[in-house]
Amino acid sequence: MNQLFKTLKYSKISFIKVFQFNKPIVLFSLAVYIFNSIQSNINIYLTGMLVNQFQSQSISIVIQTIMMIAGLQIFKLILDTFSRYKNLQLSINFAQRSQADLIHIVAQTELLDKEHPKFKSDFLYWSYASGQYYNSYLGTIQLTQQIITSILGFYLLSSSFILLGLMAVIIGIIRGAVELSSVRHRVLLNQEIQKKTREHYYYFFLLTETQHQKEMMLYRLVNHFKESWETAKKKVNMLELKLEKLNINRYRVGQLLSTLNYSVILIIIAVLIANQRLTIGDYVTITMALSMTENNIAALFQGLSTLMESANHIEQLENNKELVQRQSISTQETGSSPFFFHQEIKVNDLTFYYPNREKPALSHISLRIPKGKKIAIVGANGSGKSTLIKVLLGLYKVPPHVVFIDDVGIEQINREDMWQKTSAVFQDFIKYTTDVRENVAVGNIGQLHNSERIEHILENLGLLDEFPKGIDTKLGNLDDDSVNLSGGQWQKLALSRIFIRDKDEVIVLDEPTAALDPMSEVNLMNQILAHCYDKTVLLISHRIGIARQADHIIVMQDGGIAEEGTHQELIIGTGPYQMMWEQQREWYE
Repeated sequence: MNQLFKTLKYSKISFIKVFQFNKPIVLFSLAVYIFNSIQSNINIYLTGMLVNQFQSQSISIVIQTIMMIAGLQIFKLILDTFSRYKNLQLSINFAQRSQADLIHIVAQTELLDKEHPKFKSDFLYWSYASGQYYNSYLGTIQLTQQIITSILGFYLLSSSFILLGLMAVIIGIIRGAVELSSVRHRVLLNQEIQKKTREHYYYFFLLTETQHQKEMMLYRLVNHFKESWETAKKKVNMLELKLEKLNINRYRVGQLLSTLNYSVILIIIAVLIANQRLTIGDYVTITMALSMTENNIAALFQGLSTLMESANHIEQLENNKELVQRQSISTQETGSSPFFFHQEIKVNDLTFYYPNREKPALSHISLRIPKGKKIAIVGANGSGKSTLIKVLLGLYKVPPHVVFIDDVGIEQINREDMWQKTSAVFQDFIKYTTDVRENVAVGNIGQLHNSERIEHILENLGLLDEFPKGIDTKLGNLDDDSVNLSGGQWQKLALSRIFIRDKDEVIVLDEPTAALDPMSEVNLMNQILAHCYDKTVLLISHRIGIARQADHIIVMQDGGIAEEGTHQELIIGTGPYQMMWEQQREWYE
């Protein structure tokens, strides 16, 4: 009973969702479905009349009946073709709307949740579940047609012989019960298929995408990863075959019942015709109505089972939406203070764990960052540098009263307001495969059409002449005339985004020159620091050449702060920074 109520609830939600999206098409489709259910029964009735009329001598009555049947069929054809086009239009547009909703869900989800390993499989399942809204809507209006068709078909059968109508209903219900019995099993199999799909998709992507080919070829990895792809694909294939076997068994049982029922009814009809209680026209009407009624009753249950499956998927998606919305509202309610930065950023005993990790990524971090200072954060890979930055930018949530900006807890600050006045170029920056203009303007999308400013920025970075069509040059591989850039060129292009921003108070540069040679690094850093002379800058790097230009250096090790001070203070010590300096000093002398 709970499953039935749940199905009714989410079928209603789905119908309303699609109805509100495009009311005229939904109403028109509903009218067409109702007309078709009535027309099919009228067509059966008229066909039976026509067979009986063949025995009469009135050819005009026969022709009139034929014209009525043909007229209804032509009208049905016109309605069906127009409805088919309109429903396709609705399906395409609603699918786009559903994808937009998914984008919104992802945008509202916390970064740490999006970086969780299970997010990928969750998103694949959400994508599948989002398509169930339209399927549920379609199932609901088809159910309406099937109910009307079954009722009228039962009336046709019962008007000839009540037992025939009851037999059609009983067999239809039994076939429907077989459908319903496997709903939960099919839902679980579909969920498992969606979750396991990501593995073979990953290996296929690994084997076919352009950026992976050099290592695939050089290390002769194709056969190795092809085996992994085949293994993962076989797992999904086995589940799909299991699901198909379940469907075939349902179909086999249903058809067997239908065949047995049809045979029994034919015997009954033969006896009734022999006793002159039915005519040949009645035989035609009964056999057509029988098949239609029984199939529609079975289809009604099949449609109900499909609605139940869709309801289970939609329920999970709706629960996730509700969870994300609650988190978003909670963030908005707690983070309502405007962002002001006049004095310092302060961290007080910060410890931070990633999901599925027992060891903290950050352990008992305490530090102060005065406004306007250039702070370098250095350390080996995995020392916690990037994690710390994401915390300071508000991308990762931390417990209250740990991170402060001008003595206001970061959890109390409106993040949207904060992000308008902060920017970052991450080590794994996005290479937008659009055009050069957009790659620069993503730093301040309002400047997208300020060609003069974009060209000036690129000219100062020595990049403008690298693009054959200037800032409208396509990059990546989406267009046949796109150009590819070197790692250093992509990095400079990413760094150009900070030069198009005007309101930043805090700028984060995560390994900003990793793809550049030491001389290019020094020149570019001089430009960046000149641009950021009045801003607070956080520099993350392995390179001492960048760190020594900072006002203060924080050295991280194993998630904690190993030491801190100025460049001169640290190189005369015996800590990790001094060791790094000795290893790299020849690059800069």
